[in-house]
Amino acid sequence: MAFGQLNKRCKDGSRRLYEDEIRSVGDGRAWRAAGCFSIRSCHPLSPASAEKVMTKVVENVVGRGLAAVAAIGSAALAGRSFWFTVVTSTNPGDRFLFLIFGVPLGTLAWLFGWYALWGDRPETRDRIRIAWKAGFGVGLLVFLVFFIGPVIVTPESNQGPLAGFLFGPLGFAIGAIAGAVYGRLRR
Repeated sequence: MAFGQLNKRCKDGSRRLYEDEIRSVGDGRAWRAAGCFSIRSCHPLSPASAEKVMTKVVENVVGRGLAAVAAIGSAALAGRSFWFTVVTSTNPGDRFLFLIFGVPLGTLAWLFGWYALWGDRPETRDRIRIAWKAGFGVGLLVFLVFFIGPVIVTPESNQGPLAGFLFGPLGFAIGAIAGAVYGRLRR
């Protein structure tokens, strides 16, 4: 249903548009109809409620736009990491660097892109939130184990804590993927 048809419907005296009709218009245009629709009820929104709806729509569009920019940047960095460490390098040890840098960047690109494309759905936002929390939790745990563990085991080693900085981002990627799978199965 086009926005003009929704607007005409409002002018025709029917001042109640429902959630599925608002979704068909899209986030960018729904705020224009804020004075003549209600969500999941038969009562029109008050001007104060319409202002809240408009604010949420604008915040959603801006947040998802920023997520799209972050997804593109992360994907570009992950692709560059893949190119330099896997494709052009002749040293087999460089492929390990792709795991350390490219996989976490690819995971960030995936999470940001997921929110940018499908962040308007509440059930998807919940799954994205679970993936972020799991990623941060596992990443922090792996970082602390590999940062503090070598200091406890071999206190004379001066490069022991470096392992935390190498494996922490990889733990984030593993945790985010596991969180997304858990969020999908939890549904």
